[in-house]
This record gives sequence, structure tokens and C-alpha cells, in this order.
Amino acid sequence: AYRCWLGMIRARKLGGDGRVGQAEEGNVLRQMASTGARHDLMAEFDRLADQEILELASSRTQNRVTAQSWQCFQLRYVEHLSGEETARRLGLTKNTVFVAVCRVRKTLREEVLRLDPDAAIEIKSS
Repeated sequence: AYRCWLGMIRARKLGGDGRVGQAEEGNVLRQMASTGARHDLMAEFDRLADQEILELASSRTQNRVTAQSWQCFQLRYVEHLSGEETARRLGLTKNTVFVAVCRVRKTLREEVLRLDPDAAIEIKSS
């Protein structure tokens, strides 16, 4: 839905055939009419949409998993700690950390797909 909304904005700024709409004749929009600039703009819209979807999915995921699981995920993915260091900091076994992180990643993927079934967002393993 969010990506669709951004697509509508993009379509209004650039005509359906990729040319600048007649009502908007500024220098910036004329420059955007070039193929390279259009491609860059579309890529930026997609990047922003992916970022927004991931942030919302992360928030929803945090509400669905235990605080301990979320903490494991944050230490592994945000702070880039090893499984061993994460386990040591939280007083857990490495296996418990691994299972918690896998559950959070699975839940996060589910939330991303709920928000945008066509999302190409990859939840990488660390």
C-alpha cells in the first residue's frame, strides 16, 4: 500500500510516459525527465519505501516477540555482536540466542510481507 502510494506520487510528478507534466515546468523537473534521473528517482522512492516498511515491520515485530528475543536480535543485528558475545551479555546459551534470533527474523519477514506482499526486503542472517 505504501509503495503504491509512492508510485502514485511518482506518476503525478512524471507523466505516464515519463515526461514531465505540463503544469510543472521548473528546471529540476526538466532534469528529472532524463532517463537516468528518472531511474535514480524511482530507485530512491523504492529505497525509502523499503526503509519505511522495515521500520514499521520492526515495530510490529518487537510487540509480538519477548523482550529477551528482541534484545538478542538487536545485539546480533544492530550492534553486530557475535552469538557468543550476545549470549555472554544476556546470560544465555548460544543456542538460546540462535533460536531467539531465528524467531525474530521469521516474525519480521512475516510482518514485512503483511505490509507489502511484493517486498524485496531481505532479512539477512548475520
